[in-house]
Amino acid sequence: MTTYKGIKGFSIQTVAGDPSNNIAGQMWYNNSAKKIKVFKAGAGAWATGNDSNASHGAGMMAGTQTASITAGGYRPGSPNTGADSEEYNGTSWAEGNNIPANRTAFWGAGTQTAALTAGGSPGSGAVAETIEYDGTSWSATNDLGTGRYGAGTGGIQTAGLQVGGYSGSTKSEVEEYNGSTWTEVTNTPAA
Repeated sequence: MTTYKGIKGFSIQTVAGDPSNNIAGQMWYNNSAKKIKVFKAGAGAWATGNDSNASHGAGMMAGTQTASITAGGYRPGSPNTGADSEEYNGTSWAEGNNIPANRTAFWGAGTQTAALTAGGSPGSGAVAETIEYDGTSWSATNDLGTGRYGAGTGGIQTAGLQVGGYSGSTKSEVEEYNGSTWTEVTNTPAA
């Protein structure tokens, strides 16, 4: 029979009851209950914040809970895509400078003062344009190697990554961004 010590390399504490000052992930053997127990942290709670200034979805977003930016996205009405951007300070939204063109189905990376986004759709088709935000304004940089929308984007403005997406077919391309140019690297195993 395998023992915990044999698997993990250390013994777990034996106690008569349950400890009162638990840490998430802590394990012990409760000798009274004759059970191994693990302490897990409780679930967090959601709270409602202030609404953004405009209704939009599938736009880019980057930053943290107290310093984020969102731009573009699907908007009800005409045109169906937007170019507006808004900054969030943890309490409220404020209008920022617009992205260079209407765009939807694109994702963001980075921070509120150094954001990155690439690809997306102007309403039909896909684009390869890359744009960066410096905390005040947006500027275009070098394009993606493959234009697509709905791709996963992550990282920071000087070390970004874009994976997959769609442009006539589902894509498996993966591209890395070094702060100025995109380089295609190994594709995902499946599109």
